[in-house]
Amino acid sequence: MSITIGIDLGTTNSAVAWHDGVSVEIIETSSGKTLLPSVVSIDDKDRIVVGHQAQKQIRRHMRPEYVFTNIKSHIGMPFIEGEDYGLQITNVEGERWFRGPNDLDYSPVELSAEILKTLKASAERRLGKEVTQAVIAVPAYFNNIRVEKTREAGKLAGFRKVIIRTEPELAAMAYGLDKEKMSRIAVYDLGGGTFDFVLLRAGDRRLEYLAKLGDDQLGGYLYDRAIQKWLVDAYRQDEQREISKIGLLRLAPAIEDAKKELTDFDSAEIAQVGVFFDSDLGDTLDVNYTIAREKFETLVESFTRQTVEITKRALQMANKTVRDVDEVLLVGGMTRVPSVRKAVASLFGEAKLRDRENPDLVVAKGAAIAAAIEDGRSPGRTSYNHVTAQPFGLIGKHDTVHMLVPAGTPYGQKSKVSIFHLGTAEDGQTVIPIAIVQGDSRSARECTVLARYDHKVPAGPARSEKVDIEVMVDEEGQLIVAGVDCRTGQTLRILEP
Repeated sequence: MSITIGIDLGTTNSAVAWHDGVSVEIIETSSGKTLLPSVVSIDDKDRIVVGHQAQKQIRRHMRPEYVFTNIKSHIGMPFIEGEDYGLQITNVEGERWFRGPNDLDYSPVELSAEILKTLKASAERRLGKEVTQAVIAVPAYFNNIRVEKTREAGKLAGFRKVIIRTEPELAAMAYGLDKEKMSRIAVYDLGGGTFDFVLLRAGDRRLEYLAKLGDDQLGGYLYDRAIQKWLVDAYRQDEQREISKIGLLRLAPAIEDAKKELTDFDSAEIAQVGVFFDSDLGDTLDVNYTIAREKFETLVESFTRQTVEITKRALQMANKTVRDVDEVLLVGGMTRVPSVRKAVASLFGEAKLRDRENPDLVVAKGAAIAAAIEDGRSPGRTSYNHVTAQPFGLIGKHDTVHMLVPAGTPYGQKSKVSIFHLGTAEDGQTVIPIAIVQGDSRSARECTVLARYDHKVPAGPARSEKVDIEVMVDEEGQLIVAGVDCRTGQTLRILEP
């Protein structure tokens, strides 16, 4: 019998869990921890190291430029020229990869697979059996390419079957809300690299999405960067010196520790010895600063405000108000930050907030429950009614996106459109270019291209040729696009899963 485990592949930390049919167990790593740092490094013998040992490489000042963090933030993301991605990110065929030693580059898929392999090994060691299947959680706002890259990482890690579920729905399952009476549940999920807000109708073994919105580049790492900028500016002003790029990598753990400490204390010390300044070949100096919680909250207020604005927009999409929400689940380690919790409480009311489950582990717990249902170890099956988080469209004239499938469209729904604007625009034109994109912007440059298809037609007068397009979002949220040449009846397979 196949064994399915539940995995939360996070930006900062990851976790693996197992449900034996009665209860959930968070499986410990080889270091005896329930959380595995989502960190991969290349050591001085060019070996791949994962988790706590990789994290120690920074703290011990051993090749910090080859310690890769925030991997999830880059998976399936394009490399945009002119953007500053830091020292470690390089452009490989238009994608963001990590620059390794000896002119070797590593894709986010490869590095994510290494994290998944480590979690898989922990589960097999604990269960004493081979694990062949996994429910892997992804942010609700991930686009189709990012979802498929995550699935690819799972296959590369050795899972024969990868089941993708969204983090908010798994959190709701961990709370058991799919088994209770029907209610409207909001999930506010602020993690290390992404933010999701979803509104669900949950209960009677059903999870129905009413709204789904987020930002897949908004998370705790931005809060870290705000502290980093404050620190760099303060040192520049005090000492008239610059911290080098490798120096910033060495400071990263101390900054993250300070952020966590500010959850419980009014101030935190950022102390690091041996930081490179001016250049990576110069002298090293020590850094020792204290940051007050009030200052930290001022630095990050704009990020927290963005999450609140996204939340309000999602409610508007569902034609609901905060009064229509029965409970709000706080998910993700960043919801421990006092100013974040205060912002959510100010919107919904403190009485509606639910955080009895560990926000770092609740998604892995829900994934284990979903895995047990998949294996038949847990009775009953929860049905899902998903909606699209981001719209799908076609690129038209002047790189303008014409919407085909709006956000909030239920999975499994077909729509048919006649696209005159993608017909021949000029006399003698022999190709009708068709480009399918996903994203919220009307500008094609700000969207993700899912497919390009050049349909060849005979030369003729302008507007003499056109194509009808049929679009469907399948039960897994994958877009299927087919076309029909209106003159010949030829079927065009433009995009398939």
